Amino acid sequence: MTDLIRIAICNPSPIIRCGIRSMLSETPDLEIVFEAATHEEVITNLNNIQTDIIIVNSEETSVEYFRCLSNLQESLPELKVITLCDCTNKRPGEKCLTNYLITQSIDLGVKGFQCKPKSTAEEIISSIRKVQNGDIDLSACVTQILLDNIHETKTKPLELLSTREQQVLNLIAKGKSNSDIADNLYISTRTVKFHVSSIFSKLKVKNRTQAAMWFL
Repeated sequence: MTDLIRIAICNPSPIIRCGIRSMLSETPDLEIVFEAATHEEVITNLNNIQTDIIIVNSEETSVEYFRCLSNLQESLPELKVITLCDCTNKRPGEKCLTNYLITQSIDLGVKGFQCKPKSTAEEIISSIRKVQNGDIDLSACVTQILLDNIHETKTKPLELLSTREQQVLNLIAKGKSNSDIADNLYISTRTVKFHVSSIFSKLKVKNRTQAAMWFL
C-alpha cells in the first residue's frame, strides 16, 4: 500500500486553493490536511498539524514569503516545500529578481518549483511525489530562468573587453603563445602582454586556462 502524503496549501486565492484541493483529492495517496490564505497563518498553525509537504505561493517582492520559508526551515526542517510562481508575469528589469527569488528560495529549503500558468495537474502531482522522495523538481520555465542567468553572468564580462582584447582572448583559447598572438595580430609581444593582463583583470581570472574557458 502506498504511503499517504499529507499536504498543506498556502495561497491567497480561494479559487486556486479550491483548484489544487479538487485536483489532489482524486489522487488516493495525497491528502490535504491544512489550507491557509497567508504565510502568517502557516507560521501560526502548521506546528500543530502533521504535514509532509506544503505548497506555497510566492510573490517576488514579498518579505513575508521569505520570512515564512525561514521560519519553516527553522521550526519544521523535515517539511518539504513546493513553491508556485508565475514565470510569465515579468515586467522589464525584473528578470534578476526572478532569479533571486528562485535561488534564495532554494537556499531556504524549497525543493520544488512549479509555474502556475504552465504546470499541469499531472506535473504538480509528479512534483509532489518527487519532492517527497527527496528529489528537487523544477518546472521547465524555472530551469530556463536559472540557465539564462548563468549565460548572462558568463557573457556580460566579455562585453567589457575591447575588440582587440576579444581577438587576443580568442587566440588564447586556441592555445596560442604571446609571440604567436603578436604575429597573428601584427602587434608587439609587449602589447600582447598588456592585453593579456587587462583580460585577466576584467574576467577576474588568474591564468590563461581560466581565461580560455570564457570562449568554450
